[in-house]
Amino acid sequence: MRILATNDDGVHAPGIWHAVRALASMDDVEVIVCAPDREQSGVGTAVTMHHPIKVSEVTPYVDGVKTYAVEGTPSDAVIVALESLITDDVDLVVSGINQGANLGRDMLISGTVGAAQQAYSRDINAIAVSVAALIDVPYEPSAFVLRSIVQHLIDAKDGKGSWWHAALTSHGPWLMNVNLPKKNLDQLEGVQLTKVGKALYLDQVEESDDVRSKYFWITRSRPSEVEPEETTDIAAIRKNRVSVNLLEASERSRSTDSASYNLANDVEEMIANEVRSIASGEGSLFPTDVWDNSSVTPPWLNERTRAIRTLRGSNARIMCRDLARTGEFYHKLGFTESEQSKKLGRNGNVVVLERDGFSLECRVLRHWRFSKTDANGAKSLEAARIVFRVMALEALYDTFKKEGIEVSSSIEKNYRDNTMEFEVEDPDGNKIIFVQGTFPVRHAKKTHPINENSFLLRLLSGANQDNGTATLTKAVNALDMAWIQHVGQLLDMSPYEVLRVPGFGPEGYRELIVFLFGIDPVDVPPIMGLSPLRQYLRPRKEG
Repeated sequence: MRILATNDDGVHAPGIWHAVRALASMDDVEVIVCAPDREQSGVGTAVTMHHPIKVSEVTPYVDGVKTYAVEGTPSDAVIVALESLITDDVDLVVSGINQGANLGRDMLISGTVGAAQQAYSRDINAIAVSVAALIDVPYEPSAFVLRSIVQHLIDAKDGKGSWWHAALTSHGPWLMNVNLPKKNLDQLEGVQLTKVGKALYLDQVEESDDVRSKYFWITRSRPSEVEPEETTDIAAIRKNRVSVNLLEASERSRSTDSASYNLANDVEEMIANEVRSIASGEGSLFPTDVWDNSSVTPPWLNERTRAIRTLRGSNARIMCRDLARTGEFYHKLGFTESEQSKKLGRNGNVVVLERDGFSLECRVLRHWRFSKTDANGAKSLEAARIVFRVMALEALYDTFKKEGIEVSSSIEKNYRDNTMEFEVEDPDGNKIIFVQGTFPVRHAKKTHPINENSFLLRLLSGANQDNGTATLTKAVNALDMAWIQHVGQLLDMSPYEVLRVPGFGPEGYRELIVFLFGIDPVDVPPIMGLSPLRQYLRPRKEG
């Protein structure tokens, strides 16, 4: 069996290689990887049509697997692979394993499902596989389930099964969407054939501006209020079951439905056998030494298998049990309640906190989705994850440690972009991840001369009126191009970081410091080249 593996998390993401490891170890299975060269989540079935697509052959993390990286969408990768790169027939296309669930109608915008749809439209059977987890994703159970499904199909092709084994393969092509909860194999509560549920999250539009123009952020952060039916994929995941959803089949009949049910039973039996084998001490039937034997070690191995997905827009929402306790915790992290939140009050059920231009809405638990109770009688929450990019990461880490805030044991490197980060968990299990780097401030406010919210381009017009030079103009424009737009962002940067901004230059640095703070950095050198610019903060002389 020849299998094409793809995804929407990128060719270097861990999910696809856990899938490849599971499939490549099977007898008479050839795996070829063709995936986007970077993350392409949420692009659906988008196809690049107005410019050429670059394709590069890259070193695989499983030896012997031909691997291509495509500068395009997941659909682009599948189309290029099937129409050009692979000359022989492909029996199956596997898309995933995706980091994050593709459930309900939300899967219509999924790049993972979109890639599988391109295979189905070319009369090739396709499976999309996802895990309902964003942090510390357990890929091994999903890889085992995928391997079990493929083994079922191979048995049907070879005539090893009973009459119903052949039914699903004979009624192809088909498109299957598989989702797993964030559980180990022995914690799964079975395999369920499901139908598509309604939207799990709803879109909402956030409006803002950057003084020069208005812009909008589309965020999918508003939970749907509709309770899912028992037969839907959403309900199956919440019951810790594997969801197998046959989205499309060229022929739908009783025999097709019967074959689907028997496939689910077959996979469930394989899971049970694997769990028993491990429990009895016989060991797993699943290969575990592929990474050790690989000529190239995956960069995410033994590290945090999570890609940073930066918060889109300026607002995020978390659910909490005790609003006062949650507010107290976030105040320690440097958040303050917004003025609008103080005015509205909202009956004590909601509070909006702010930090560095971001708004965090804390809402008291009032939703059916969190109605279950744990062993201690507390309501179960679905934890959220919020990413903040800050410049003085080490200083912030030291501050939290001194204040007794529990943080991750050390500052770690994220495998995807080599940025440093550490993590804080709030009382309700929500993850707050602080990442080294710059991030644009999205809220433009009315400003006063030289404060942290001052917009640098506005100050530039004042500088020109005060006989500012072309060097200063060039420096401020260079900062703006690098999304460093406010004085507060500049203050959190060290001289070394500022000078590394493309097009900035030493002379521009000197003139900007003189203009903002009234001192010459040549006469007053920094204490440390890596210290923040706040050391230069001085009241500006008027007139």
